[in-house]
Amino acid sequence: MSELISQIRVFRNKRYELIGILQHSELAMYILRSVKLIDSEELWVAGGFIRNLIWNQKHKYPLNRYQNDVDVFYFNKEDFSAANDFSIEEQLKKSRSGN
Repeated sequence: MSELISQIRVFRNKRYELIGILQHSELAMYILRSVKLIDSEELWVAGGFIRNLIWNQKHKYPLNRYQNDVDVFYFNKEDFSAANDFSIEEQLKKSRSGN
């Protein structure tokens, strides 16, 4: 049981560390705000963008180094249609362009 508690503490510390890294990156905060504007609770920023932020912070590189790709994924169990996919994609493009 104590091993499980230790693992939970480590996870909690890593979560706070990731939040701190995100908050220190203007680009990350811009992307997270843009995704938040979309009317969906099931959008996630993931993949290389998050990995590169952590890598850059750990190696003391500028946080935005190699940030040329952002993966946003979502899941809507109510609507699997291509039209919904297109709508989400268009909303993300508009939020990126400021329209």
